[in-house]
Amino acid sequence: MESLHRFYNRDALMNGKNGESAKNCPVFGVESGIPPIGLGILLLLFAIVPFFIHGIPAPPLPVIAILIMSGAVFIWMGIYR
Repeated sequence: MESLHRFYNRDALMNGKNGESAKNCPVFGVESGIPPIGLGILLLLFAIVPFFIHGIPAPPLPVIAILIMSGAVFIWMGIYR
């Protein structure tokens, strides 16, 4: 019974005080916006770096577009949270 009580207390702490939802990152569960920004920069690097390093074939245009758009969304999500 004690472990069940701890589980519900942990859930209440994660959701904020008095039943309010905490302003955590929806992807990483942290309060700062740093992890989504880092992931966005990493996705942008995956899209851009193959153009500057000879010997690495560039991915197709749809893959590049998806990486750039996903990176931009993650950066936006980290900044405006």
